[in-house]
Amino acid sequence: MNRTLADRFFPDGRAVGGRIELEGRDRVDVIGVVADVPPLRPDAVAEPEIYWPLAQRTRFASYFVLRTVSDPGALEGTVRARLAGVAPDVSASRFRTMDELLAGGLVSPRFNLVVLAIFAAVALCLATIGIYGVISYNVSRRTHEIGLRKALGADRHRIVGQIIRQGLTPALAGLLIGIAAALALTRLMAGMLYGVRSFDPATLVSVTLAFALIASVACWIPARRAAALEPMEAMRVE
Repeated sequence: MNRTLADRFFPDGRAVGGRIELEGRDRVDVIGVVADVPPLRPDAVAEPEIYWPLAQRTRFASYFVLRTVSDPGALEGTVRARLAGVAPDVSASRFRTMDELLAGGLVSPRFNLVVLAIFAAVALCLATIGIYGVISYNVSRRTHEIGLRKALGADRHRIVGQIIRQGLTPALAGLLIGIAAALALTRLMAGMLYGVRSFDPATLVSVTLAFALIASVACWIPARRAAALEPMEAMRVE
């Protein structure tokens, strides 16, 4: 039996020499405990397993695992010839490398992550366009106000800085809400990831800074354009 099954039936660690009763069978003796074989799927856990001698319990198909330091694909002909010499009535149907088996177990998780990455990229583009468009439109509507301030003697740089601060206020509030939502939703992604933490501070910080930079540029470009106009010309802008 494997270690998982031994720990379940013999928590005291004395599995060897013990006896267990299986459904539909007599009690059997435990002659050894082997380590768990890691599942091919990264999100799976080792299941309880029992190993039987082939002479006592035949199977429709058996699997042989070979370890080599050379190219596994080049050994297929040699293995078939050796197997035919030892057991002529046994035919080897298919050879697969461990990399192929592991790749097959990663098909579903990899597909999920690819789809998730595509949706994330689309969402990032839409959010970028939305942030820039909304803030740029709101700031552009203040061109008349900017012209009035310049006519009253306000400094150009001070006007631009104030408009950027006022425009960033709702954007930063939205970023804080988004960060809170992201932290809450990362737990739902934990089961889809392998070897990667669902919470990555570097990614969270970089995305937050990117959105803050986009919002700043969206405020700065129209504010700078409006502040560059002459006061009377800016006040005539509808």
